[in-house]
Amino acid sequence: MNNLEDKISIIIPAHNESQSIDELTLKIINSFEESEFANIYEIIIVNDGSTDNTEEIGNSICKKYNKITFVNLKKNISKAYALEVGINLCVGEIIANIDGDLQYSTGDIIKMIRMMKNENLDVVNGCREFRQDPIIMKLLSKIYNNILKILSGLQLKDYWCGIKIYKKKIYKLMNYSGLARFIIFFSYKHDFKISEIKVDHYKREKGTTSYNFFDRIALALKDIFKLFIYIVLDKKNIYQIKKLIFIIYLFIIGFIIFLGNVSYNKFYYLVISLLFFALLNYMIKYFTKSKYKTVFNYKDYIKSIVKSLK
Repeated sequence: MNNLEDKISIIIPAHNESQSIDELTLKIINSFEESEFANIYEIIIVNDGSTDNTEEIGNSICKKYNKITFVNLKKNISKAYALEVGINLCVGEIIANIDGDLQYSTGDIIKMIRMMKNENLDVVNGCREFRQDPIIMKLLSKIYNNILKILSGLQLKDYWCGIKIYKKKIYKLMNYSGLARFIIFFSYKHDFKISEIKVDHYKREKGTTSYNFFDRIALALKDIFKLFIYIVLDKKNIYQIKKLIFIIYLFIIGFIIFLGNVSYNKFYYLVISLLFFALLNYMIKYFTKSKYKTVFNYKDYIKSIVKSLK
């Protein structure tokens, strides 16, 4: 029996990818069956509340191919949480996630796993050297990457490449749910070994992306907020910063009262700023609490699980 430390779980979060998912699955199978990892892999497809016939295609895939688990979710819960469902269900300690749109080469997964094993790495990130996306998307991505580079301190070229390899033990250490996409930043903060490798990227030929330009802007802003709150600051530092701000605020109030220079306008602004501080504190506390792993029970979102019979 193969050691689970060597077992590889390929996770595909899919939303309305019925035109691509069968072909992608076959390509992954062919790549692995021709490699030294033929006996130690599994494929987990997570249907993230698709409105097309992804469920039907997924069920047929399980009948045609071996080593497949098809997870059908009750509703769309986002790529981040769909990926997390797959991580919770997988048996391998090496995880490879790949987008379901056929824009990545399955052969690169093999190349990245070999790199991880040969160089004793914890994370291998893909880098799209010749990205086949519209110019405006590439420009937005470049700006976005530079912001993330400043925030995190991690010097990579392509943070959100749709193909990554990492060890499950890293995810187990994360305090929050829905942040599997941020695992590379968490890994850097906690001194795991990270490397980046060039991967092929193709123009999307089938289906349509779930994100338009404005969706991507909104997602980028949310990601920056999450990165800063949950990864850069983390729970302990958030508490320390809130405590420091409150102490400074009390010091200012005391200083004004001590001087005896309290006017109606100053008192008004002090009250407003206190309310603002309380609201900010509540927002951070709410968002942080909502991300705790104990809050997200992935089983509540699963409609059905189908496995290959072979």
